[in-house]
Formats: sequence, structure tokens, C-alpha cells
Amino acid sequence: MMQANDDRPHVGRVYDYVLGGQHNFPVDQQAAARIMEVLPAYPKWAQLNRRFLQWVADQWATAGQQYVLDLGSGLPTQGHLHERMPEAQILYSDNDPLCVTAGGELVAHLPNVAYVQADLRDADQVLKAAVDFFPAQPRVGIDFIGVTYLLDDEQVTSLAHRLHAWAAPGSVMAVSFLQRDLSPNGRVFAEELQQRLEQMGIIVYYRTPAQISALLAPWQLVEARPLEQWIGQVDSVTSEDRVQDLFWMSGALLTHS
Repeated sequence: MMQANDDRPHVGRVYDYVLGGQHNFPVDQQAAARIMEVLPAYPKWAQLNRRFLQWVADQWATAGQQYVLDLGSGLPTQGHLHERMPEAQILYSDNDPLCVTAGGELVAHLPNVAYVQADLRDADQVLKAAVDFFPAQPRVGIDFIGVTYLLDDEQVTSLAHRLHAWAAPGSVMAVSFLQRDLSPNGRVFAEELQQRLEQMGIIVYYRTPAQISALLAPWQLVEARPLEQWIGQVDSVTSEDRVQDLFWMSGALLTHS
């Protein structure tokens, strides 16, 4: 069980809270409440993000994917990868030591799963953890879900290049990313939401499918679409959830050729 020894909210624990998890502190719950003042549907977007991860995991399990690298894992609760892919060798990673400690305890009984502390802003650190855990040049599935919008362009590009050079052809990547309307109204909404997120020390980045494809090259984009379309729940998202279509979340699949 996590010990309440951190007085700052963390995005992974806030995410756990809105998913209905128990591994969070009052400070994380308060941060979630501030976000929901601007984005009332935040719990729904978090749930769609998790369902997209689960959909991806099911696809990879069916395809016989043996190795999975999960980037920015948060806490491996609420139907995470190892539950959907029990036969796969999975490496979870996060930069928050509390998440890593608690997450490591959650998966300690699984011999094919490990959790390491690694900052995605440092591609060398992530790559070292992957090299130490997986066999040489693995055909790997890389779960980049719920993370790209917390990294700037240079950080996303650096990580994508290093992982592409390391992974074998036939490797795959799943990504979720934030989109916003490019009109003045969309900009005003994004600025208001950012003001709330800054209380958590977070900056978010919005990208179009073309931009996310360019940043992740040489990974090749297979398809990008709104999250609800991937999981077959198109009617689950209303205009109110999208804040009158000023904000939404999309997912993309990419491949290594």
C-alpha cells in the first residue's frame, strides 16, 4: 500500500483516482477535482484511454506478441497489460518513485513482469532499462498510451528514434494523443485547462494525427482515429464530453518496417 508521504499531486495517481483506483492521496483527488471544473468529462476520457490500452493488449495477445514495453505506466491497476497478456514479458516504467515502488509491489509475484524507474524525457535512461530487460533486438510492442501529451516535441522524437533503432522490424507501437480545435475558442479552452494543470506542474501538448506521425517517425503510421472509434463505443462520447468539440483524445497504431 502506498504511504502518504508526498504532498504533491502526480498525474499517474490522479489517473488512478479517476479510474476508481485506491492508490492515490487526497492531494491527487483535489487535483482531479480542479481539472474537472474545466473538463467535467475527464474521468470518461481516462476510462476511454484505459479501454484503448486494453483493446491494444487484446490485439497484441491474439497476435502472439511476446514482449511489451509500457512507457509512463502510472500504476498497473484497473485492468492493465499483465492482466490482458499474462503470457507476455512486460516492462513497466515511470518516473515517479512512489508509483514505481507501489507498482512493483503489485506485480512482484509475476516472474515475467518488472517495473523500473525511468524518465521518458531521457531516452538513454529508457533504452538502458529496455536493453537490460529484453533479449537483443526484440520484436516488441511499445505502449505509448497516456503519455505523449505530457512530453514536448523534442522528447517524443528522441524517444521514438532511439526505440526504433533498438527494436526489431515487425515491432508495433500504440499511442494516444490529445487534439483540440484550432479555432480561437479552442485556444481559449486549452489555456484555461492548462492553468489548472499547472497547479500539478504539468504542461500538455495538443497534436494532429499528421503531427504525431511526423514526431514518431521513422515509425510508420498505420491509422489514427478518436479513441471511441477504436473500442467500438462511438455513441459513448457526447458533445459535452468534447466541450462542444473543442477537445478530444485520439489513438494511433504504428509499425516498424
